[in-house]
Amino acid sequence: MSEDIIQWLRKVGCDPIQTPQNHPSSNSVVERMIQTLKRALFAWSPEKDDIHTFLQKVLLTYRTSRIATSRNAPPAELMFGRRIRHPLLSFNSKYLVY
Repeated sequence: MSEDIIQWLRKVGCDPIQTPQNHPSSNSVVERMIQTLKRALFAWSPEKDDIHTFLQKVLLTYRTSRIATSRNAPPAELMFGRRIRHPLLSFNSKYLVY
């Protein structure tokens, strides 16, 4: 990694890390997200939904769902520092777990 990239990453608040290039299991969170997206695509049916609408729903649900990380928070909350709105989360019910 070049020194310019390392400086830019630090400037935008990121810690530069290096992982082996041809070793995908090095980044397990990204690998899990890719597996989840693949499973969702296999479940898609052209008769039910347009592919773009379907992907928007899948990605919104993924981004608002808690994932198993050290912080146990949804990806969108980790990125933006707040929860984003999801149609299912608008219900004010004590039985809804999120």
